[in-house]
Amino acid sequence: MPTSDLIHLKPGFSWERLSMVARYYYPALKAQIILYPLVAIGLAVIQYALSRHEVGVLFSGMLSTVLNFMIYLAPCIFVRRGDRFIETLLPATGVEKSLFIISYCLIFIPLVTLGLDAAVPQLLSTVWPIPDDAAAFATELNRAKAVMGGGAWVQLAQEYIPLSTCMFCVMALKHNRMTMSIVWTIVSLVSLTVAGGILGIVVAVSEGFREGMIDGMAGTAPANIDGDALAMHIISQLKGYLYILSGISVAYTMLMTWLTYRKISGIQL
Repeated sequence: MPTSDLIHLKPGFSWERLSMVARYYYPALKAQIILYPLVAIGLAVIQYALSRHEVGVLFSGMLSTVLNFMIYLAPCIFVRRGDRFIETLLPATGVEKSLFIISYCLIFIPLVTLGLDAAVPQLLSTVWPIPDDAAAFATELNRAKAVMGGGAWVQLAQEYIPLSTCMFCVMALKHNRMTMSIVWTIVSLVSLTVAGGILGIVVAVSEGFREGMIDGMAGTAPANIDGDALAMHIISQLKGYLYILSGISVAYTMLMTWLTYRKISGIQL
């Protein structure tokens, strides 16, 4: 394509140009597109098999960490095809480049990892039920996770903080992109953990939370406390704080997405 055509792109959005961007990155993304779903399914099957035993339930949680870091660092794959000169010459607008890159990182990657990780156990449970004793133990563990994490949506919102950080760093940094993207991703993850810890301390010492716990457990012997009811009561007491944490996570992800778009658009001819 002549240089004049590269500089003077037709106005408006073009699916043809978007597909051209996808074709450019596909050779670098191909292995990830194939391996990530396979690994997610494999880890889900192993976790499900481990969850059939009480001890295995504890070890299955470690596999979730592997899956999480796969997600967080997935945008690093763009470094493999990260020739800034060629990226600048691609006859596509910043919107078209951004749409492909951001959609791949923030939609496709979580869908083929977290989505499959959630769906596979559901399918396996229909043909390979978990024994009652292991199921009861897993229920108690999931209840504890719900109390600590505030539910699936809160945890999902937090997953996007390191993921969006890595995506932005891969697109924004000029030197040592792989190494520094990993470093800043870990920094964001540590910051999130510290913030969550501080929030937990604030909640634990708050008068309203302590009074709510006392009221919720008043007149009930510890041996007779309904675990599900108690967990839901704790979550209800935490709800306001969890909304704040989720809101911060969503706002941060939106900010990183916007900055990524600005950075990609800023390297146009």
